[in-house]
Amino acid sequence: MQTKWKIVLFFFFAILLTNCKKDAAIHPKVEDECINFPPSSSPLGYQYQQPEITYNAPCFNPNNPNEIIFVRGYYSTQSNELVKYNLITKNETVLLSSTQIWGHPNWGINGWILLNKGDNQVWKIKDNGDSLTQLTTQFGIDAIWSPNGNEFAYWVQIGSVDYTFFSDINGNVLDTLLYPNIAYQAAWSPDGSKIATLGLSYINLNTKQTISVHTSLNPPYINSVGWLSDSETIIWSSNDGFYKTNINTNTTTRIKTACSSKKYIRPTVFNNKIIIQRFDSKLISENIIWTENNLYMMDADGNNETKLTLP
Repeated sequence: MQTKWKIVLFFFFAILLTNCKKDAAIHPKVEDECINFPPSSSPLGYQYQQPEITYNAPCFNPNNPNEIIFVRGYYSTQSNELVKYNLITKNETVLLSSTQIWGHPNWGINGWILLNKGDNQVWKIKDNGDSLTQLTTQFGIDAIWSPNGNEFAYWVQIGSVDYTFFSDINGNVLDTLLYPNIAYQAAWSPDGSKIATLGLSYINLNTKQTISVHTSLNPPYINSVGWLSDSETIIWSSNDGFYKTNINTNTTTRIKTACSSKKYIRPTVFNNKIIIQRFDSKLISENIIWTENNLYMMDADGNNETKLTLP
């Protein structure tokens, strides 16, 4: 489990790491067409270039579909910040500046945002930027609020054992589950009864059992999950696409095709409107790839995909 976590973090922050090179003079237009790049002819593989600013990890305000938070990264300082943004007024508020904000901050209906600051502890901050508070002391990762905002779940590895903890809003532990019931990069269903996990499975919170969801696609490693508003449909992304699967019928539908030039990760949903992080890439020479992190909005069926213009 720890290895999987490291792989996901590497993928999530890949464009911020030292293998990437920034050239302010190069700003190629990223095409929307889905293209798979050929293998690099260099023994060192592809070199990467990127813009100064990246946009990551969106999350809707559960009380207002016109507001989101996201993590804005800066290449030159290797830092990032938590930003609240209104999609209608275009107003932004920087809620937290930090050298490290990891994972996917999660906004609760109670007005608190859960996040990791790079110390592997769960923190919360009010959605006006006040009252940053540490909630865990024995580590905690991938924290998510329950739909009613009364508790949150997170996972942690202690020794060789993986746990999912459920805590109240102040961090007091209410319940504990053991592997394989792990809320790893997870999403809580809107009806509060299930938690979807990266293995294309979900924890039934009534029986406290993990149930596998079957699909004939045999997907590669899944990098993120979410729920549509019916609490019966898991949305999930992998290197070859963005999908939705009904957990009752096991019917899977491709929402978007992914490829070398665009990959999807970290969906957030409000009333079947999706905002998702997209890695946009362009091969600008034989061994150089230009890569951007952008946020896109679309309908639940993938129609009307539109890039968000963010500050």
